[in-house]
Amino acid sequence: MVDKKAILKALEENFHTRGTVTIDDHGQVTCEGTVSFKTGVSRFPVQFEKVTNGFDCGFSPGLTSLEGAPREVGGTFYCANTGLTSLAGAPKKVGDFVCRNNLQLRSLEGAPETVEGDFVCDSNHLLTTLEGGPKQVLSTVRCFGNARLVSLLGAPTTVGGDFWCYDNPKLRSLEGLPSIPGILYLTYKQKLPLLRCLLAQQVVFYPRKQVSKPVQTIVNRYAGQGEAGAFSCGTELATAGYKENARW
Repeated sequence: MVDKKAILKALEENFHTRGTVTIDDHGQVTCEGTVSFKTGVSRFPVQFEKVTNGFDCGFSPGLTSLEGAPREVGGTFYCANTGLTSLAGAPKKVGDFVCRNNLQLRSLEGAPETVEGDFVCDSNHLLTTLEGGPKQVLSTVRCFGNARLVSLLGAPTTVGGDFWCYDNPKLRSLEGLPSIPGILYLTYKQKLPLLRCLLAQQVVFYPRKQVSKPVQTIVNRYAGQGEAGAFSCGTELATAGYKENARW
């Protein structure tokens, strides 16, 4: 028999809630509103089913697990600045998902399958790939400032807007980059293969540097053409002296 009074007490001691809270016969909590985690325990002491608006467990350095998190969050699921090492237990479906600046996070395994808004995973300094991340992001992907990111393998297969992946100093390949209906923001590197950039409708090298201006002009001449524009773009880049960039 589920002790709903004990669950409600644990909820009140560890979370701020705004809205209507219900507990089903399996002990799972639903909140028609918002939930904020307020204590320093390492894992959630209750099991959530659904939160219709936002769920905030950010700025919780003692939090090491998302087990017990809602299976669905209608608004933003915010788990930035925590002690998480993985995203196991994260919701399957969210509005926005923010998991930036988690200095122990090594993998995106367990991330939501569908993000209906923005997916933000910047400044996670131990992250090396995007493998395990969501399959669908219906708005913007932000994965900049990840000091050890070496490839984009595992990036979402569907992106609805822009893709921000600048300031990743160890990025050596754009393998895994999806088709991007918006803008690709990327830091220019002399030896980075750039022909996959043509999967985006527009490319902006950021931060802007004088050396990248001719490259940006050439790449944007063929942006959106994908593999169909790769030969012509590569030829023009090589002729202009950017042979290392003229690779897929």
